[in-house]
Amino acid sequence: QERMALKKLYFMPVASAEEVIKKEKYLNNYVSIVQQEEWGKFKNMYPSKDADAILDSLLKFVFINQYDKSIEKKENYNEAVKYIDELYSARDKRLSLGRMANLGYLNKWIIIDILIFISCFNISLVHRSKPKTAKSALIVFCFCCICIMSIVLLYIHPYKGPSALKSSELSIKK
Repeated sequence: QERMALKKLYFMPVASAEEVIKKEKYLNNYVSIVQQEEWGKFKNMYPSKDADAILDSLLKFVFINQYDKSIEKKENYNEAVKYIDELYSARDKRLSLGRMANLGYLNKWIIIDILIFISCFNISLVHRSKPKTAKSALIVFCFCCICIMSIVLLYIHPYKGPSALKSSELSIKK
């Protein structure tokens, strides 16, 4: 969503070549700061103040140009404000997904661990007369629990791990 909003802003027509240069400068600076700071340094857990400042400057640029132009061009600027709002929203979604890696949901993991322990205890009680069967059942159960928890962790942390989303997916291609 963030990439799409950036592309909409990039391909949005503006009145003069000077405005095109300014708009592209804002968008390229935003992409480079997001790739270096938010994706690189902060792993999408924290927002960058520089990216906030660029988005605010871009919005200010659109508002200033909206009141300087004729009425025929105002619908373009209304569209630009809508696209900037989409960009803000998509960025907030990306950052909120990245903040899930802060273990703010640790209570849920504690409950899951307790349930796993209780299930292991029940398996061992059911097979108490056959220790060999109990060991093999516990090994299979623990292996399945590890696999399931790994899948959940990969889903919860999309910016870390072997199939992590890369910052290059945010770039604007001409």
